[in-house]
Amino acid sequence: MSRPPDSPTVRQAYGRFVNVLYVRALRAGLAIPALQVEAGTIQVAPGWSRTEVIQAAFVRAHLGRTDEALALLKSTLRRDLESREPINTVQSNAMFASRQYQIALGLIGDLQMLGPFGTSGPAVEEFKPLFPVKPDEWAGGGAWVARVAIELPAWIKEGTANRDAGVQLLSLVALRLHQVGDAAGAHAAARALTTAFRAGPVSVKASTLAMSVAGLVGAPIDLAILQDLVRANRLHISRVQAVIARTAEVEGAAAALRLGDEAARFTSNADLLGQLVAIARSAGNAAEIQRWTTRQQEAAAARAQLARRNSS
Repeated sequence: MSRPPDSPTVRQAYGRFVNVLYVRALRAGLAIPALQVEAGTIQVAPGWSRTEVIQAAFVRAHLGRTDEALALLKSTLRRDLESREPINTVQSNAMFASRQYQIALGLIGDLQMLGPFGTSGPAVEEFKPLFPVKPDEWAGGGAWVARVAIELPAWIKEGTANRDAGVQLLSLVALRLHQVGDAAGAHAAARALTTAFRAGPVSVKASTLAMSVAGLVGAPIDLAILQDLVRANRLHISRVQAVIARTAEVEGAAAALRLGDEAARFTSNADLLGQLVAIARSAGNAAEIQRWTTRQQEAAAARAQLARRNSS
């Protein structure tokens, strides 16, 4: 392999090319020593996209250079996962020059050259290929996931990682630990999610993802925290119903109805109202049955009216 002319933008395109080629060779079951050496020398510079940095982190992790991989991963978590770095005029011109080099390398027009990290999806989904799903997917993969699970809560606590981004990534890591059979590690990661929530709210997406994963791995987020998220309207409605059901099981119907009243300040979701009617009936509370049945009827009438307006 030959190195390109010395230019930051060209080096970026070349680095991406080498890292994508490394991943493609790996997935094809090929071990190319020269490519491994070259991939290990690629230096990530300011201006690289998050996808490119994540891919570089994967290469370092796979090469066993865990500390370097962790540093790269940490750098991708400075902002929440929905934001992107602003592009100025200089960067725009550099991107044009880089594109010409990518065309010459064959990066443009070949979707495979995006690598798995460029097609996995937006935000936290970009990180999915970074963590193996099977314990034997690659040597050291399980240890890599476990190491991230240890480091990430500390990054969140000390503020070197954006808390919203950190919670979403920690949820993914907990899921991966569960998938590779590390129950203890998955539970520890889920408990770290509960700790992260105590420091303040995160986005609805992060809250919902964390609650779903923690429940899946068998270490649910503390009920009191989830109840506060419901009161603050920080959970997707499908998860709100799960919190109300858990409240009814642990604290009784009266507490569940009070929490449902808080949730119903934000929505007249049909499933939520149906749940509250069912809880009231199970408790034999005639006043609450009447209250939520009336609300159901009012909400249904409003939806029907909107449907008629939209169809006319």
